[in-house]
Amino acid sequence: MEFMLFHRQEYDRIYNCSILSDAQWERHRRPNAWFGVFSIISGCVYLIAYIPCLVVMLKHELIKHSCYKLMFYMGILDCFAIITSCLIPGVFAWVGMVSCPHLTTFQYVVTSIALGIWCSECLTCVVLSFNRCVDLWRHKYLVALFSQHRTYYWIALCFAYLLFVTTFARGLFFSSNAYAWFFDPYYGVAEVHVDKSMYMSRIHYVNNISVIILLTALNTVLIVSMYWKTRKSSSAYLSRMQRRVTIQTVLVCFINFFAAFVYAYMQFLPTPTYVILLGQLTWQLSTGLAPFIYLVLNPTIRESVAELIYPKFIEPISRFVSCNVSALEMEKKTTETTPILKLSR
Repeated sequence: MEFMLFHRQEYDRIYNCSILSDAQWERHRRPNAWFGVFSIISGCVYLIAYIPCLVVMLKHELIKHSCYKLMFYMGILDCFAIITSCLIPGVFAWVGMVSCPHLTTFQYVVTSIALGIWCSECLTCVVLSFNRCVDLWRHKYLVALFSQHRTYYWIALCFAYLLFVTTFARGLFFSSNAYAWFFDPYYGVAEVHVDKSMYMSRIHYVNNISVIILLTALNTVLIVSMYWKTRKSSSAYLSRMQRRVTIQTVLVCFINFFAAFVYAYMQFLPTPTYVILLGQLTWQLSTGLAPFIYLVLNPTIRESVAELIYPKFIEPISRFVSCNVSALEMEKKTTETTPILKLSR
């Protein structure tokens, strides 16, 4: 965004539509109602699923844990990212948007913010993976990094990174030639011959490559650590909550890893349209799949969300289940003690 604000003359020179006529630009529009409707509907579904999960995470018994603080912050970022990964691209794909003949400041500003959100989310994912490693190994000096209120310092660092990227990174433009965002405003327009390197964002490239390396290393450590700890088959070594949250972290961050890889690749190298579409869909999943992972793998969040949405129905069901579980436990105890009583006679 800094380039647009403080280098306006250069900005107007490299981002302009005078190379072709309006009629020529119109011929490059590729409306796709199916992809547009799919993106809009999926974005709405993601938001509907995410919001109650975030509300539940604010409960004291969850938010007191450092991992849930990081997951909550990442969820807030995801909700904003869904707008630029699903809703806006859905509308643009529907109408067949190309950057020209109306190179709008709106797209540049919104995508600069979206890029900041994406990079902050990547850093948060790295911190969350590191947090899971710390929680598994419980080294006293590492545990101190997330103890008390220190997790908020990590979140502040991630937010500062968001502001930095938003300020200094270049914006992107949507192209219905591939239904994705590109730094090159003339992507897919063969008649335009310009130096593509003018539009590249080093910040985005360094961020994505760094995330690929760091998440690969940290997730490998997480998987190996879980395997090593579970071999000892004792709750003293690895609690059920630790296992579940670690698995959730690996799944959520793996999607970010794949999206980072595809988007880094397609900005620099010739990429088939189906791979670009896969990258766009992966980005959508990276912003919206997390709540479904939480609902499937995290019983605490699942039950709390159910209570939040259907409070009148959950209480009798919970009471019924508790009574039946208690009855089964009593029956089991009775069965186990009966032979002992017979022997004593």
